[in-house]
Amino acid sequence: MTPTSNEIGDALEDKVQQRLGGERVKQSGGGSFWKLDVKDGVFIWSCKATEKSFLRITTDMFREAMRAARGVLGTGDGVRAGVITEVDGKVIVSIDLEDFAEMLTGEIEPYLVPSKARERRLRARK
Repeated sequence: MTPTSNEIGDALEDKVQQRLGGERVKQSGGGSFWKLDVKDGVFIWSCKATEKSFLRITTDMFREAMRAARGVLGTGDGVRAGVITEVDGKVIVSIDLEDFAEMLTGEIEPYLVPSKARERRLRARK
């Protein structure tokens, strides 16, 4: 049985939540405050998934994410916005270049704090 578009989207949101340690937004798109799909302490994410071989990322998707992060009904407090897409099983993250540069240069705190078990595994691989 082919999954519905809602099931495909829910699966991506679950995957993002688990991998990034965030939480799914209740009634995403249906509420008057939170409009995107997954939030964590640093980003609020719009998640789009398809089984097709392509997915078009538009400026409207980024505008919606920016409004959710910084707009009148936004989260405030320096929350950044991003779009996560899944096409044919491959998950791609799209964020603003300035936010990416801050993450690379360490101008903001580490995005994901590794668990003690992960730190031990990384030390063992060296």
